[in-house]
Amino acid sequence: MAEFTLYLGNKAYSSWSLRGWMACKLAGIAFDEMVHDMGAADWPQWVRSISPSAKCRCSSTARA
Repeated sequence: MAEFTLYLGNKAYSSWSLRGWMACKLAGIAFDEMVHDMGAADWPQWVRSISPSAKCRCSSTARA
């Protein structure tokens, strides 16, 4: 398990998600990736469950 989890929408349709993913990859940061379909009916609920601002890309640290 990586220290960070990066929560993303689809990298092919969301440059915001792609930029966060690319920055972590290029910086050599180890992370777990959770991707959810932005067109899914449960997208609003999913993104609010991980981000109070309801914005995605977001990250969290691993919990001990």
